[in-house]
Amino acid sequence: MSELLIIAFDDEQSAFDLAERLQPLKDDMQLETQDTTIMTRDAEGEVHLHNAVNVPLAQTAGGTVWGLLIGAAFAMPVAGALAGAATGAMVGRERDPGVNSDFLKELGATLKPRSSAVCLQVRHVDRAALDEVLEAFPVRGHLLQSPYTPDEEGGLRSEVERPGS
Repeated sequence: MSELLIIAFDDEQSAFDLAERLQPLKDDMQLETQDTTIMTRDAEGEVHLHNAVNVPLAQTAGGTVWGLLIGAAFAMPVAGALAGAATGAMVGRERDPGVNSDFLKELGATLKPRSSAVCLQVRHVDRAALDEVLEAFPVRGHLLQSPYTPDEEGGLRSEVERPGS
């Protein structure tokens, strides 16, 4: 089961920067996410969603590999790869994995113009490792949602929203 962790910032760049700082935790399996989306709201108030993974491209690549393998079993690897790529592209175009895009756009509409938020659909997190990254992050944010109990959330909120920056 995954839970949402959403941190907003008063500028358009900090959500991208925090996502980048969290990448080593993902690489070390200290943070497992099903989805990571950055929301920005530009000066005109338009909400933009930035996904870490291009789903149609990933589905196309996966379909190509499976099509190649299945096609090879029937002595038609090129035809299998083409059919797999086409199927993967269609599935990827229609599939909306992770956090619902409509929910994210609604949430993004509550952001101030020229601001951003990082939305993580978390499967597992090493809380100590996350705390370390948040304490070292130079920009203060606003905790919008977390998967923690009220007591745990209070500690996380103090790390994210601490004064002094």
